[in-house]
Amino acid sequence: MRSILKIFLCSGFISAFLIIVQSAPLMSQKKSGDGDKKQPKMDQANVDYQLGIAFKKKGDFESARKHLESAVALRPGFADAWYQLGFVFLKTGKNEDAKKCFEEAVKLKPENSIYRSSLCNVLLKLEEVDEATNQCKKAIELDENNWEAHGYLGLIYKQTKMYKLAEAEYLKAIQLKPDDPQLYNNLGVVYRKIKKFSDSVKMHQKCISMEPDNPVFHLNLAIAYRAQGKYDLAIAEYKEAIRLKPDFTEAMWDLGLLLIEQDNINEAITILERYLTLVTGKNPIAEEKAKELIGDLKVRQKGTQKGKSEKKNETTK
Repeated sequence: MRSILKIFLCSGFISAFLIIVQSAPLMSQKKSGDGDKKQPKMDQANVDYQLGIAFKKKGDFESARKHLESAVALRPGFADAWYQLGFVFLKTGKNEDAKKCFEEAVKLKPENSIYRSSLCNVLLKLEEVDEATNQCKKAIELDENNWEAHGYLGLIYKQTKMYKLAEAEYLKAIQLKPDDPQLYNNLGVVYRKIKKFSDSVKMHQKCISMEPDNPVFHLNLAIAYRAQGKYDLAIAEYKEAIRLKPDFTEAMWDLGLLLIEQDNINEAITILERYLTLVTGKNPIAEEKAKELIGDLKVRQKGTQKGKSEKKNETTK
């Protein structure tokens, strides 16, 4: 016991965990007797599963993948190992692989609501909207309190412009999970779409109070303020979004357009030139559009300066 504790203190959680769990199959084999040949194999699947979970929590997704793949290879009917493996693939951007794993988990345990809502999530990422909708609805049928399923269904309705249905799903999700800022953000976008601008602002302010350093939340609050005609507040939020994310081209473009509307040509040119630097060589259409707009603004700027100069000369005469 002392040696295990020493390893734990010196090498961290994973090292200690390896020492403990790797002895599990041997101990189980002794208890089960020589005639039981399946038990060690089953135990090894569980060992790999536990190691996979530990590495996943640590953020070592490659090691997690290897152990979870070993777990499902040893025990193909291990539903939660398939689910956790799908989660690892999802985290590493391998959506097709994640889909296969979640489908296998659902096949093994069709009554599991969480497995279905996770499958819905990856289906949305793959733009398989109809099947995603089916899985979300089934997940809610199995567990009305599955807040993720309500949230994903709200996202589906938002994307398909069924805003009233989206509002209802987000409100249910928030009731079940009131500490998730993304739900308030998404509901704020829905409120803006149906022209409930005051409610939209409140939702975006709420999610910013929960996660103040999220640039997307500030961008959406800026858009809501702009829809209300509160341009100074909108400009402040656009600038905050850019401060938090200096390469936030979407916020830069929107801010540039708003500054033009406010006749602040000099500042508009400055922000749009910064935008142009970021999109050059990456987005030819955006690059060309920005060059054209900046060119027009500089012509306008010169005309304004010339007009002011002539007016000044007339005054001095």
